[in-house]
Amino acid sequence: MSGQQQQQQPPGASQNAALPSSAVLFSALQTLHHDAPAPTADGAMDVDDGAFYGLAQSMPPLHSAPTPPQPAPAAAQVPPSPGTGAPEDALGADDGAPAPATSAGPHAAVVAAVVVSGPPPPLVHLDGQSGVGAGDNTSSYGQLVGNGMLAVDAYDSADMVDLDGFLLEDFERNLDFIRFVEQWYYRASLPAGGYPSISDGVLGVRGWRRPAQVTAAELDGDRYDAQGVDWTSVGVMRETARHVRRKLYHNYTNILPRPVGLPPVCPLSDTANFFRFRRLNTRDRVHLSHFQLRNLMCAASRSDVYYAGKTHIFAADPGSNATRMVMDLTKPKIESLYPGGWKTSTLTAGHGVLVVGGFGGEYALASLDAEWGRRHAEGLVTGDDNGITNHVHTYLDRHSAHARAVFCSNDRKIRVLDCATEAFVKEHEYDWPVNCAATSPDGRLRCVVGDDTAVTIGDAETGRPLQQLHGHLDYGFACAWSDDGLHVATGNQDKQVRVYDARYWARPLAVVYTEMAGARALRYSPVGGGKRVLLVAEPADLLHLVDAQLYRSKQRLDQFGEIAGVSFAPDGGEFFAANADEKLGGIMEYERRGHGRGPARPAADDHHLDEPWDWADDDGLERDGRVGRNASWRARRAAGLERIVV
Repeated sequence: MSGQQQQQQPPGASQNAALPSSAVLFSALQTLHHDAPAPTADGAMDVDDGAFYGLAQSMPPLHSAPTPPQPAPAAAQVPPSPGTGAPEDALGADDGAPAPATSAGPHAAVVAAVVVSGPPPPLVHLDGQSGVGAGDNTSSYGQLVGNGMLAVDAYDSADMVDLDGFLLEDFERNLDFIRFVEQWYYRASLPAGGYPSISDGVLGVRGWRRPAQVTAAELDGDRYDAQGVDWTSVGVMRETARHVRRKLYHNYTNILPRPVGLPPVCPLSDTANFFRFRRLNTRDRVHLSHFQLRNLMCAASRSDVYYAGKTHIFAADPGSNATRMVMDLTKPKIESLYPGGWKTSTLTAGHGVLVVGGFGGEYALASLDAEWGRRHAEGLVTGDDNGITNHVHTYLDRHSAHARAVFCSNDRKIRVLDCATEAFVKEHEYDWPVNCAATSPDGRLRCVVGDDTAVTIGDAETGRPLQQLHGHLDYGFACAWSDDGLHVATGNQDKQVRVYDARYWARPLAVVYTEMAGARALRYSPVGGGKRVLLVAEPADLLHLVDAQLYRSKQRLDQFGEIAGVSFAPDGGEFFAANADEKLGGIMEYERRGHGRGPARPAADDHHLDEPWDWADDDGLERDGRVGRNASWRARRAAGLERIVV
């Protein structure tokens, strides 16, 4: 995980040049109180629409008119020095509760002036863009200005972290919904700001009342969307808000600059219609601890959706809008190596077990079939001080048939736990921090991605690399293996999702491109779930359901907020998305539609058109033990009658 292990330096910069202690000066100029007018930050923030959000952090109180911007040098962001810990993403208080206001109010700000000696490193851009204002293509280092000066900027104190005595912004995090609309309002009020106007009604966004649940029956276009927002009340259309959101969004990357001369991006047609919105439960709030780790929710069934608070694990039943606490990790048996105690970094639920990983290398394990109230087991994956558990998944061992948990750690190792005996049975080391892995359905192969552009396909038993897949341009944080064992998908920060046929690794079967940022989570629909799809989750706002038979079309579902996890229900009839936004967040549920057979297949000269509609043909579905529903139920589902009980 790059944010924890290392940070890429600007071209020509030495390892320690970014933050020389003798050349760094921080000065807190003032505290902006929520109940009194205060001057805004510098107007130079307009230099880069994609990377900075200091204006929103230091805005005047909502009940007063904006103050004209004061002249100031151009703003810049400063990356953390190599080897420092990653700051916590302050998207809300622990376990879903709204973050309490500090004595200084929510607009408390500090102003950081950073001086770097010597000539500035060259300004680099992504995707061949020149100049600034490149939106999501902006470098993660921000704008470097002349004379060796990184200019003054204002930041919200909630977005700062003290690393070895220096206050550094958690620059990888983007705007939550409140700050997004507040900054939009402010920028639209500036002369020649280039933003569509939005009414004063948005100034009351912090006081908007949230419903406990939003259902499909309540939707009314822009007057009431899937997150309960009435866009007409602020004088804009939802599509306009989406356009502004894209303009302000910043895609984080580790490897710069991006090579030139790449083939043109050919986006898939957004013509598919696999799922539709069913409900949003706003009381279930996932705690997002790190911006790169987005596997904090998993559905063991349609009525048991497990998700992470900071120190608690909850199980939600979306249908009844009921939630119960299933793990209390506030006082773990294993003392956490992470400052401040246990903090959940990843979880999974499957093959009869719930497995949770922590920032300090801890794990917690519980049987999904255990009696209610039974204490979970705890242990330590690694004692390394850089041993964050980046990802965990389960599979059935082909020898013992026991559930096994595969832990991907930031100390460059994969460790395999036998969940029945609670003993680690395998350990494989790599040359880079391991961010995600997926084991083939037969348990023989494993796909591994991490802080490297190459994807490793290895022997799951020995860890021996068998194939190196090249083509990604940045670090990887997502991979998935289809239930038929034939398709493997990898997602990296370069906005590519590369799909391979496990029978032929020489070139990808397809390359799918994301829109705003690189994929943070990938999920194939389960066998028996109907038309095969690949679910691609971007870090915020966007979900893509890609036709996993032809990889030529997709369905895009959009929302507003950071996406903390996605998961299909085991029967494939639903999938869930955890939205971690402080204002609009909750667990969103989508249901299958169009379960019947699709249109006639195109010409049969495509080498992958001989594959079945589902991950197996009808006879195969009857024999597959993973399919939880029989042929009669699937026939009723195809006719839209699956909810009728006879």
